[in-house]
Amino acid sequence: MDIERLAGTQLGNYEIESLLGQGGMGVVYKARQVNLDRPVALKILPPTLSSDASFVKRFKREARAVAKLSHSNIIQIFDIAEEEGVHFFSMEYVEGKTLDKVLEEKGKLEPNEAVRIIFQAALALEHAHRNNIIHRDVKPSNIILDNHGNVKVMDFGLARAADDRSKVTQSGTLIGTLGYMSPEQCRGEDLDFRTDIYSLGVVLYEMLTGKAPFDAPNEVALIHRIISEDPTNLREFRADIPEALNAIVSRAMEKDRKARYRNMTEFIENMRKLPISSSPEQQIEEESSPSIVVLPFVDMSPSRDQEYFCDGMAEALINALTQIKDLKVVARTSAFSFKGQNLDIRDIGKRLNVATVLEGSIQKAGNRLRITGQLINVSDGYHLWSEKYDRDMDDIFAIQDEISEAIVSKLKPTLLRSEKAKLGARQTVAIETYDLYLKGRYFQYKATGESLKKAIDYFEQALAIDPHYAQAYAGLADAHLVLPIYSSSRPQETYQKGRRAAIRALEIDNTLAEAHTSMGFVKYAYDWDWRGGEEELKQAIELNPGYAMAHYHYAHYLLRVNRFDEAIAEMEKAQKLDPLSLEINRELGTILIWAGQFDRAIEVLRKTVEMDPNHPYTHLLLGWAYSAKSMNEEALREFEREREVLGVWNAAAECSIANWHALVGKRDKALDILNTFLMRSKTEYVPPTFIGLLYLTLGDIDRGFEWLDKACDGGDVWLLYIQGIPDTAPLLSDPRFSAILRKMGLES
Repeated sequence: MDIERLAGTQLGNYEIESLLGQGGMGVVYKARQVNLDRPVALKILPPTLSSDASFVKRFKREARAVAKLSHSNIIQIFDIAEEEGVHFFSMEYVEGKTLDKVLEEKGKLEPNEAVRIIFQAALALEHAHRNNIIHRDVKPSNIILDNHGNVKVMDFGLARAADDRSKVTQSGTLIGTLGYMSPEQCRGEDLDFRTDIYSLGVVLYEMLTGKAPFDAPNEVALIHRIISEDPTNLREFRADIPEALNAIVSRAMEKDRKARYRNMTEFIENMRKLPISSSPEQQIEEESSPSIVVLPFVDMSPSRDQEYFCDGMAEALINALTQIKDLKVVARTSAFSFKGQNLDIRDIGKRLNVATVLEGSIQKAGNRLRITGQLINVSDGYHLWSEKYDRDMDDIFAIQDEISEAIVSKLKPTLLRSEKAKLGARQTVAIETYDLYLKGRYFQYKATGESLKKAIDYFEQALAIDPHYAQAYAGLADAHLVLPIYSSSRPQETYQKGRRAAIRALEIDNTLAEAHTSMGFVKYAYDWDWRGGEEELKQAIELNPGYAMAHYHYAHYLLRVNRFDEAIAEMEKAQKLDPLSLEINRELGTILIWAGQFDRAIEVLRKTVEMDPNHPYTHLLLGWAYSAKSMNEEALREFEREREVLGVWNAAAECSIANWHALVGKRDKALDILNTFLMRSKTEYVPPTFIGLLYLTLGDIDRGFEWLDKACDGGDVWLLYIQGIPDTAPLLSDPRFSAILRKMGLES
């Protein structure tokens, strides 16, 4: 029997469907177990080995050893059988990719992702060790990730019970995959559980660097390096790897097994202490939770002028669903990035790493609505739920509640009463007011000076009709507070308006996470009330952990008080909720620049540019990162590209270009730009921070600090960025800057 051509045949109780892979220990097929009608994987011993009694014994021992293990991170063995002289066993079938394939695609992984995967693999090995079984062949191809991010360890083909004295794997025999073998395994010595700790350390090393720790032209040389040489320190490859993680890898890969972790339990306990965005257990829980993206609804109205209403419908559903604990909901920005692209639902789901997608359409004519919605399973494209609503406009809030409840009943059937109450916990208003509010949000998200002014106008119209509409006040606050960043508006004027709107929103509804976020922004960015800002942002996150912008602003707060590791972790939480948000990805780059992680900042900002080369301030930040590494040509190119992207005169871009000229000795060009700043400041608002910075760079220290004092007194939000701009550190060592920090409450 040709075991490599069994697809389409039947072997005992199994209908063989397709070849999955093959190796030295056998061929693996996907099959269907007929009597239980379930998919399985079949591992079949090749005929060339079936005639060897020792190999048959080893093959069966693999199945018996693993069949004793019952753990969520270990591939489960179902059956051991022989048909027509063919030895095989059936095991759990997992839809996913092996880690080696993942590494082929990505090259290397972010530390958080690598820790999450290794943590689960360690749990599997800990369970095996407690059952007196050593894996002996831990490597990326024996670790599989299912489509929900869960990890399974497989192919215990080289495992043996620690007290098994079988001659099949006796001392002196090399069994395993050479690049992942421990030094004692390379020497053919008796092994204990610490050999798996070493191999897992090698896998973690490779995940973080994209490279094996040892390389050599032949097996003899490779064995020598494994036994005698130390691997290159991880932080020489990547400065963003926490020292604690570097220490774990180093200890796991000690040459002397006595210097390693005593057991896998100790290894796991050290993993739990890592300073990452969430504990490995929390990351696993997040990955395995039900997940959904709500796409913007399609406007099917005859006039095709209801885009704002369709967007508002999707946003309302997103906001409602984020109230449900353990339901992962992709934030608005990422969900709306697919608008009008007509992509396959399964591709969207895979890009956002979610299991389900909600799409729909709205047809609006007069006071009548027709709304359709479909909940689709990403893995197979099948509909889990669909419904059509023909209602009056006055029923819009009821429709939103019905759709939310239908989705949650499918994704999280055991809904707590308190969670169900949250789905409908919304302030309802007159339809005319709601319509104006939706128009305000629509223009607010366009984030330009003109669109923000339109948003403010619509919010104010809504509030003129209903002065008790908390969400409209929260939207008004947000629009006022970011207006100085996207226009020449004076921050003191707009911030006071934003502050009043945020306060009013909280007076009406103290449970509104958006309002607490706005208030937190006011307190840390404008009032310089750092403790108050942190309290507001923590409250926002507690009220709605799924609100990405609360994590975004909290990350910025942490950045301003120099808590860099926490800031990175918090922005990564925002990124996980809203992975395609250009603003969140860009600002992760900002934090990395402040933290001195310039290589990683460049990597993050390049990816953001790939997502949208015309997003404001991304090229500017990339230029700052290049400047920090003295990559002057690259820095100037990015600064000039920023000038092109913005299309209008912009103080941040012009200052960066002038600063560059000053630092490379082209003072005349820098002075020309400074004079332009001074001329424009007579007729329009120019952030004083940039004028002060240019004076400092050009050596006029007294005038520089005069302008920085003006920036401080005038509440210039750009002053918060100055410490992160490369090449400013020597200039800011002056005692006068310490005095400015004291005014801002940041001296410590």
